[in-house]
Amino acid sequence: MISTKPVSLKVIALGEYGVGKTSLFYQIVHDKFHNEYLTIHDDCAIKEVVVDGRNVILKIYDTCGCEEYLSLLRLYCKEVDVCILVYDVTSPESFNKLEYWRDEFLRLSDPPVPKHFPFFVIGNKTDLEESRAVPARKAEEWCESKGNTTYFELSAKDNAIVKQVFMDIIRTVLSRKAIEDDDSLRVVDIQADVKPNKTTCWS
Repeated sequence: MISTKPVSLKVIALGEYGVGKTSLFYQIVHDKFHNEYLTIHDDCAIKEVVVDGRNVILKIYDTCGCEEYLSLLRLYCKEVDVCILVYDVTSPESFNKLEYWRDEFLRLSDPPVPKHFPFFVIGNKTDLEESRAVPARKAEEWCESKGNTTYFELSAKDNAIVKQVFMDIIRTVLSRKAIEDDDSLRVVDIQADVKPNKTTCWS
C-alpha cells in the first residue's frame, strides 16, 4: 500500500565540471541519457518517485562544479538531506577534488553533527573502463576513511543502474530520517515523563 503522505528530500550533487552530474540526474528526472545537456549554472529539478510503497518528492540541485558559483552554493546547501559527490573514473583530478567539495559542503551547510551527515560518492563513466585512471579500491578506501560515506560506481548511460543506485540512496536516507525522528520522539517522551520533585533545586 502506497503512503498518501509524501516525504520530501533535498538532494545536492557536487563535483568538478564535466564529471556527469547533469547526465545522472537527467536519467532520474527524464528517464533517458543526454550527454549534450550542459549545466552553465545551478539547476533545480523536482521528481516524485515511489520507494518501498512511499511517495518521495526529490528536490534535486545540480551544480555546475565551477568554484566561481560558490556564492550561490550557500543558499542551496542549507537543509540538504543528502549530498552526492560525483567524480569521473577516468579523471584523477576530479577524484582528488572530492575532499574539497566535501569540505565546502560541510562549511556552507553547517550540519548539527558533521561526522554523521550522509554522503554518497559516485564514480561515473564506467563505460570508459579502458580509460580508467582511478581504481575502485582507492575510492572505497577514501570513503571508508571519511565514515558515513557510501560508494557506488556506474555509467550515466545505464538507466537501470542509475535508478537502482538512487533507490538505494533514498532508502538509506529514509531509514536514517526514521531513526532520527524516533530518537527525537523518545527525547520528548523522556522529558515529558520527568516531573520536578518539590525538594529539587533547579539551576
